Amino acid sequence: MNLGLVTSFIIAALLMLSIVSMNLRMSQSTQDISLHTMSQNHVSAISDLIQYDFPKIGYDTDEPIDNPIEIAKEDEIQI
Repeated sequence: MNLGLVTSFIIAALLMLSIVSMNLRMSQSTQDISLHTMSQNHVSAISDLIQYDFPKIGYDTDEPIDNPIEIAKEDEIQI
């Protein structure tokens, strides 16, 4: 075979591998950014909900509530 032809095939193969590698990295990066953004939106929505609901604990009761939260653990809240 011609040396120039073999060299051009090798260069083309290396170029294709680098393009595929860059495409995979960009895809992974885009996925990570999307998941991070979705997580931030969920945290913001939950935070807004908690900030809205917690002051209303014990609303419309006749007697004052000294301690509206009985148990406050890392994974559990009892009212």
